[in-house]
Amino acid sequence: MKKNLIFNLIATGAFYFAQWYNIILLAKFTSTYEVGAYMFLYALSMPIFYFFSMGLRNVVTSDKQLYKKTNMYIANRIMSVFLGVLCFFVLSFFYNDRIAFSILILFSLIKTLEFLSDIMYGFWQNKENFFLIALFQLTKVILLIIVSTFIIYKHGSLESLLISNLVIYSSIFVLEIKIFNKEFKVSFNFIYLLKSIKLYKTVLPLGFSFLLINMINNLPRFLLERFSDLKFVGIFSAIFFITMIGTVFMSSLTQVAIPKLRDFYNISDRSGFLGLLIKMAMLGLALASMMFFISIFFGKDILNFLYGPEYSKHYTLMIYFSLGLFFTYSTSFLSNAMIVINQYQLQMISQIISIIILLISLLLGLSFYGAESIGKIIAFSDFIRSLSLSILFVVGYKLVHR
Repeated sequence: MKKNLIFNLIATGAFYFAQWYNIILLAKFTSTYEVGAYMFLYALSMPIFYFFSMGLRNVVTSDKQLYKKTNMYIANRIMSVFLGVLCFFVLSFFYNDRIAFSILILFSLIKTLEFLSDIMYGFWQNKENFFLIALFQLTKVILLIIVSTFIIYKHGSLESLLISNLVIYSSIFVLEIKIFNKEFKVSFNFIYLLKSIKLYKTVLPLGFSFLLINMINNLPRFLLERFSDLKFVGIFSAIFFITMIGTVFMSSLTQVAIPKLRDFYNISDRSGFLGLLIKMAMLGLALASMMFFISIFFGKDILNFLYGPEYSKHYTLMIYFSLGLFFTYSTSFLSNAMIVINQYQLQMISQIISIIILLISLLLGLSFYGAESIGKIIAFSDFIRSLSLSILFVVGYKLVHR
């Protein structure tokens, strides 16, 4: 498990670093407006693509009969990505007066490649081949650092950055397909397409749950764009990304733990199942404590070094975001644990409760206290989300073991 954790940490870390590095490049060589535009598109696309993906990677990871369902899973993801792109373009038309159409095209193509790669990573994760996932993700980051840095330094625009990203992602995607097809022998026909449609009935609650999770993460950006402007969206997003560094570790730990949790659940080993969850919670709290300490004592200097003085003026946001991590890191893995015990509906209910609380808090807080109150609102919503998820996990676990 330790070796898998290291490889998955590299893979997940590389993915998050790629997103963060784009923000750093934009902050250094363009304006806060272009940072805001990039993160607004990110916020607009992620809930859509995650909804249509239906959390299929987690389902694939937990499937004991993977080879029998390969073509059905692949057909489902291709159809889901197509629907996601279509929906993204429909919503994007409402913002085409602020964001160029070429930017929308480039961004949607990048997200298409990301989510098609994601399902292949799910297959390799099922077979615990974390090394291959880490290799591809790390290669993307290395190319990103070399190529994208040079391109944006020469041209200094969001469009040039996205073009370089697309070229890198396309090149790696071709290699991923070749290796994947050798192992899993993908083929397509109408039967697989029909089976993939039927699969939506099973994973639809999980899709709604992932939609709500991403809405919780991205709703502040939507409302900030309304109550403030894209410049403040850029500042908010850049600072928020720093405090999410620890998410890389927690996400990696969770992905590695899913097969172990599945095994404990299948053999009805309650002590092993709950013991692993407790260990993950303790690691989450320790990591949150470290992030909070860094934010208080070094946050302003870090922001000034990475982004510049315009961002460091808002260092208190970093402190409030870090405070919310105590709640997030100690319970985030429960969402995947509920997938393992097949409690999709309860997981979705917990996210509905969270997003309602967040929406009310954002509307009231931003209306009465302005954009600077966003840090306190996020910390409060993290607490509510963690509390509701914990309660519903306990309920679901008791239902399973009645």
